[in-house]
Amino acid sequence: MTGTKTRTLCRTHQRSAALAASLFVTAALLAGMPTARAADGPFTVSLLGTGPLVIPPSATATDTNNAAVSFTVGGLSGITYAGGSTFYALMDNQGTTNARFYTLSLGIGEGGISLNAPITATTITGTGGSALTGTNWDGEGVVFTPQGTLIAASESNPNAPVPNSAPTLREFGIASGQQIGGPLPVSAIFTRDTGSTQGIRGNNVFESLTLSSDGNTLWTGNERALFQDNPSTTPSQPNPNLVRLLRYTRPDALTPFSGSPSQFAYAVEPLPGTAPSGSDRGLVDLVALPGGDLLALERQFQPGIGNSVQIYQVGLGGATALTDAPLSAQSFTPVAKTLLYDFALSGFAPDNIEGITLGPALANGDRTLVLVSDNNFNAVQQTTQLIALRLTSTTAAPEPGSAALAAAGLLPLFGVVAARRHRRKRSR
Repeated sequence: MTGTKTRTLCRTHQRSAALAASLFVTAALLAGMPTARAADGPFTVSLLGTGPLVIPPSATATDTNNAAVSFTVGGLSGITYAGGSTFYALMDNQGTTNARFYTLSLGIGEGGISLNAPITATTITGTGGSALTGTNWDGEGVVFTPQGTLIAASESNPNAPVPNSAPTLREFGIASGQQIGGPLPVSAIFTRDTGSTQGIRGNNVFESLTLSSDGNTLWTGNERALFQDNPSTTPSQPNPNLVRLLRYTRPDALTPFSGSPSQFAYAVEPLPGTAPSGSDRGLVDLVALPGGDLLALERQFQPGIGNSVQIYQVGLGGATALTDAPLSAQSFTPVAKTLLYDFALSGFAPDNIEGITLGPALANGDRTLVLVSDNNFNAVQQTTQLIALRLTSTTAAPEPGSAALAAAGLLPLFGVVAARRHRRKRSR
């Protein structure tokens, strides 16, 4: 999605559970439907420092496996924390250039976020070293695994003919950038058909990706409602915008993910009634919390106004699993959500924010959240922003020594996550 630097007037941050719940119960499809309750927290979220770190559009990164090659730094759609000061950010796509991830060394503290060293890039390749470029890859969410690998989401094959355009989830080695094994299973319900009656709307699918701290639970979700879940007459923005959260599980971190994921309904906030044509809103990333809840990142764009970005806490207790059938043919309870943070409170205009991850602990034990925006390689209208937030539990004290261990990169990551990004396609 193409964003602007114009600041959006966002909804006022509300703290009460009753009002937060009312924000997400949308339209007649949810009328009278029970909702699950959140279990973790409560948490508060606040900005670290005074604003974002902006990566200039002229920034370049040398390929770690070929010093003679360098790439423009941009298109950062997902970010994940690997311990210490190391973060990995996944690029969506840039024409026919190689698909890649960037390695960033970031300082996170009370003063905000800083870049400690030059950014580097690693080209990623498919099975057998086959090339991945903007012609067959659209990178979004990314997570760092306990095995020291990356799992990455591609929304779809940008050039694949319908009905063969479908999202993928693949694992890659960090040093080599090469794909490891085959892709994770994805249900055929996400594959778009020729009549636009089933599957993904445009390219709005697996923006989000997050991994539990033990590495055994992987979450993703589609950015906007599937056609069969809401056959709206306005396919670019269905309301209510019910999407599916997918939960992959495995018995231990050494076993590859396999088998069909569980599915749960999540209601993306509706657009305001005054939103102009071309506006959209979707689920762009997730964060796994240690108690089993999630953080959900939603981003809204309105032409002439700009971006509006919020973070919600998501509770699964009481939510019921879905089948592959259209949602209208099922009886279900969606997950609960509570507004935690609205970037209207940040004091700056958020750009096209698409990725979020848990970062290191601060000296007092509070955790951090690190976010990134996708500039779509549009140096005129957009910027690459890196943002640090404080995540504070208002009920539980941190584990003894957790801050020091996390700062040293020795604490298993509690809920390592990536993002995904949402890039507005002007061709639609």
